[in-house]
Amino acid sequence: MIDERNGHLRRLGLGGTFIATLSQLLSRTFGPLLRLRKDDDSTFLNRLSQTHSDAMDALSDDHWERLIRAVGLVGVHAVLDVGCGSGAWLTPLARLNTRVVGIDVDDALLDVARTTSSCADNVAIWNMSAESLRFADESFDAVACFTVLPYLDQPVALGEMVRVLRPNGRLLLGTVGFGYYAKHIAEGIRHEELDAIRYGLDPVLVAAARALAGNKIAPDSLRCWSPRAVRRLLESQGFAVDRVVRDVNAVDPSWPRSFLGRPVYFITFADKRDSGRARPFVRRDALRSRRIDMRW
Repeated sequence: MIDERNGHLRRLGLGGTFIATLSQLLSRTFGPLLRLRKDDDSTFLNRLSQTHSDAMDALSDDHWERLIRAVGLVGVHAVLDVGCGSGAWLTPLARLNTRVVGIDVDDALLDVARTTSSCADNVAIWNMSAESLRFADESFDAVACFTVLPYLDQPVALGEMVRVLRPNGRLLLGTVGFGYYAKHIAEGIRHEELDAIRYGLDPVLVAAARALAGNKIAPDSLRCWSPRAVRRLLESQGFAVDRVVRDVNAVDPSWPRSFLGRPVYFITFADKRDSGRARPFVRRDALRSRRIDMRW
């Protein structure tokens, strides 16, 4: 989406000129070949003209209810949605669970979320970062975090999520995979959309560089996550991974489930281990603000 893409391109830094040049070279070299194929797929790139919130708000309540049931978020006492944005699924989520809390750091989106969920008296919405959850330990039975993983300080944010989950509480973590970025490169080349090519190239090239030289390469760039890398990250933070499911319905039902054999979007289901606790390097001073009372 356009807001995600612009945020991504701002991270290109000194590598931006190289990636722009490479994008043009790929378009000129492979564009004519890809355009010979008859299975034109402009739908995938059409989403780049929309903001993420507009795209999510366009999906119906029926869509969200099907997704909620599919991922098993039904009959839960307290659910936390990390990075709720405009709150597209908060009202359907509230109908199927006892209490729902949505957090985000974008005030404009939170205003939309408060309006759309105003009819549900069991929804609370707060401006709060994932790295500084102002909730007491073991406040929630389930935490959902969709699409925002690449933008977080992952160890700190996940340390906070494991802290606020009750023992054996469930985490649902959805993120785009390699196939998502590869699809942008291929369709960007086909349709001569250089922004789409650059968007896909940056995390792919960074992933290759990190594989050769270590994770300190381009620390401010978006990361191209794989299910295996997400599993390792979650297990390091006190989660036990149950399963990984390729499910683009969480973002856009029109997307392919995979591209070049790699997932476009996947959801990792994990449980907090009985002994799971946030790691020592999690910034406890981030919790200096008054914690929010969840007895509502």
